[in-house]
Amino acid sequence: MAVKLNSRQQAQLQFLEPFGRQIVSLGSIIEQMSAPKVDEQIGRNLLRISSSSKVQCMGLGLARMADCLGQLEQAARRTGGGLSRLRTLREVHTSLKQAYEVAFKKATTAIEHAEEEAGSGAPPVH
Repeated sequence: MAVKLNSRQQAQLQFLEPFGRQIVSLGSIIEQMSAPKVDEQIGRNLLRISSSSKVQCMGLGLARMADCLGQLEQAARRTGGGLSRLRTLREVHTSLKQAYEVAFKKATTAIEHAEEEAGSGAPPVH
């Protein structure tokens, strides 16, 4: 039996499936930032990816992921303090991965009895 998803879940799923690869690339960028001599372009790439993805998440109703991406964006903008900044980036990246897993599971889980709940105000007769 095929899983029935509503239009919102389908839109979220279209965004979330390729976003898994972006999470891996964000982790790679964060690890590149731990090098002693870091090019500024690496930080700008992190900032660009996190800010554009945040806007998409807000539009799709993925608030927890948008919050994590906003925190990642703030940490990427912050200057100085290499180790504390790197620790913050890693922690927020871990939070983003967890939020992604929750959002993916929610987007792929069919809502049971959605038609019954949306239909009449009376409870279903058993």
